[in-house]
Amino acid sequence: MVLQEVLAIEVTTAAVRCIRLGGVGPGRRIRAYAERSLPPGLLTPSHSEPNVRDEASFARLLADVVGARPPARARLVLPDTSARLRVLFTYEGPAGGPDLQKFLLWRLHDALPFTARDARVAFVAAPDGLPTRRVAITLVARNHVLAQYERLLGSLGIAVVHAAPAACHLFNLVARTREAPGDTTHALLNLAPGSATLIHWQRGVPHYARTFPLPGAEPHAALGTELLRTFEHAADTAGLAAPAILWLAGDVGQSPTSASELSKTIGIPCHLVPLPAHRARQGGELPPQASAVFSAALAHV
Repeated sequence: MVLQEVLAIEVTTAAVRCIRLGGVGPGRRIRAYAERSLPPGLLTPSHSEPNVRDEASFARLLADVVGARPPARARLVLPDTSARLRVLFTYEGPAGGPDLQKFLLWRLHDALPFTARDARVAFVAAPDGLPTRRVAITLVARNHVLAQYERLLGSLGIAVVHAAPAACHLFNLVARTREAPGDTTHALLNLAPGSATLIHWQRGVPHYARTFPLPGAEPHAALGTELLRTFEHAADTAGLAAPAILWLAGDVGQSPTSASELSKTIGIPCHLVPLPAHRARQGGELPPQASAVFSAALAHV
């Protein structure tokens, strides 16, 4: 049964979270969940520079969270600002393989703060709804940013088999359980310390994504203004209507009060991303901030 155990690890500026999921089908259950706070400044998310400032301290804390005899492979949940999520529309391009990867990097060239030879790229192609146009959901990270995390987990005997930002896993979680009918636009807002990521989707396919600095002063008013501006940009660039519902998640936004206040500010219903039904671990239910790492453990990778 140990071979069926799935390990997912999330790193943020504030904490490291680890979940072990065991079993298959109806018998699947959470075997362990652990979370440890990080001291300020230990981890600084960046898409261009190594994120961990004190590797020895981080490695000790990581070992404590993971626990004894961990699985040999893990899914890693990164801060949204450690990688770049882009949605590209294309009428033509290579069908797949290395040529498609080169094509996507060429399309992203002006948006990358580092050279293409330093990039790792992952992508999923999806139908756009138009006969000849497709959408490529593209994730780009700098090689040595990922390599640092891989080396630190490798020191514990754990290989990283999948890595993606928290917003990707939160999107998968809410899109899987709260499908928008027809051409209705839904949106996810992931609020992390210092940053916000907004994803718009229709029919389960992301059509727009943006990560931006989280306003500090008068957060709800400033955030509301930035969201309304972003909705207009999504309409201009992707032809998307304002979302019918905004799903709210993240270390900063996981409270009914935050959802209610933001809803009043932007005039759109805001709901918290729900955790799916699961067998409770010993000691109680998962906390709301475990949504992304739990979604990573559930993913088919």
